[in-house]
Amino acid sequence: MPSSGRGRYCTRACQQRAYRLRHTPGQAALLQAWARQLAEQRLLVSQTIYECPRCEQRSLGQRRCPDCNLMGRKLGLGGDCPHCDELLLVTELLGDLLP
Repeated sequence: MPSSGRGRYCTRACQQRAYRLRHTPGQAALLQAWARQLAEQRLLVSQTIYECPRCEQRSLGQRRCPDCNLMGRKLGLGGDCPHCDELLLVTELLGDLLP
């Protein structure tokens, strides 16, 4: 997420990528297949974003918050934004297209 302003995306490139992903048919099926494939390869946890219930810090692949030492809640699949290094969920990029 951008650090200032009302924008939802960090750059115009991220906004355009999200638009293209939202308008590609079958994104829900692709996301489910991707999650299934990651689970088979035992990589699902490393691509899952967790959030600490106390400090709301997000972490990628780490279930326990390093600051609060509490177990985080699972938010979903995601990763690092290549432009701003923020952790983003796939569903945040795709908007309301996915359930």
